[in-house]
Amino acid sequence: MLPHRASETCEVMNYKVPEEAKILVNVWAISRGPTVWEDDPTFFKPERFIG
Repeated sequence: MLPHRASETCEVMNYKVPEEAKILVNVWAISRGPTVWEDDPTFFKPERFIG
């Protein structure tokens, strides 16, 4: 995943992000979020990806 840069100062979830700040996405956390996966997100189930 490539880093991004804030083009202007903004606020995200009550955090101030200054202009030109480097932004990195935590892909590990996104792919294991319990709100996305109904059951154990750490267990591989092929049927999740067949569709």
